[in-house]
Amino acid sequence: MQGKGFRTNNVKSKLFKNSQQFGNINGEIRKRVYEIASKQRFMLNIGGDHSVACGSLHGLLEHYSYELRVILVDAHANCNYELDLNRNSHGMPLGHLYGAITEQIKGFEWLKQRLDTKNIIYVGI
Repeated sequence: MQGKGFRTNNVKSKLFKNSQQFGNINGEIRKRVYEIASKQRFMLNIGGDHSVACGSLHGLLEHYSYELRVILVDAHANCNYELDLNRNSHGMPLGHLYGAITEQIKGFEWLKQRLDTKNIIYVGI
């Protein structure tokens, strides 16, 4: 990310709370979403935490590649690139997806493709 007041930050993996488990769960969500998208079937993912957006959107990104467009309707942009005080990454799913977090995070080894920020529309509620 560029611009006044913005900087890309390398977040150290060891600082993430439960990164291995969080990454594994999102990796499993990613695989299942990819399988559903590959069969041209409809998928609705409702999660209890906005962190699941990382895995579900990456599964769609793997299938649709750079043709994927995302409309995010949320009270928060979910594109943080710094951990909160509790070391939770729940506000960071889009930060992971569009590459604001440049360091490899333990548990997220599957996160290879990046979503172009031009392909995201935020609708704040």
